[in-house]
Amino acid sequence: MKNIDKLAEKLSELKFQIKLKQLELLKVKEDLTKEMIMNSENKKDTKYGQIRLVEYKSKYSPYLKKEFDALNQEQKNELYKTGLLKISFRLNVKKFNELNEKDKEVLQKFVRDKTEGSVNLYFKLNQQAMAEIKQVENSIFSESEISKKILNELEEERNEIDEFESELVKEDLESMRSHD
Repeated sequence: MKNIDKLAEKLSELKFQIKLKQLELLKVKEDLTKEMIMNSENKKDTKYGQIRLVEYKSKYSPYLKKEFDALNQEQKNELYKTGLLKISFRLNVKKFNELNEKDKEVLQKFVRDKTEGSVNLYFKLNQQAMAEIKQVENSIFSESEISKKILNELEEERNEIDEFESELVKEDLESMRSHD
């Protein structure tokens, strides 16, 4: 077996094991949360640090559901005018790469360089591995409210990671094309 094949297998095996460990971590977190609530304890010192049970300041997440993206610009503007939304800015990498050096100067001091260079590895688990993870997930978590919340957060995290990786791949491809 070639070294590249060994490294690829090792990467996929580690990614799979990490996903399983994440599920185990979430289950332990769920169990500990329940125990701390039942025992009215909000702090535990451990060999590696301190665990604190804290209540959120708000029951709402600052991240909006995907359905928000389906609103037209006028509806978004109206909601923004209420003061309930914040606007965040991101660099249009494709357009920035197309600018000449003089035009880039205006924004250059605010642009962050990628620290890992111009390449990255993206890994997606195959259907068999995902099915095994889903099976472990279903066997670990009960149907409690905390479990549902954790599983929803896990699913949201997966979706955000998938979207982020897709966006990064798109940006990387656009960046590579603009360098050609």
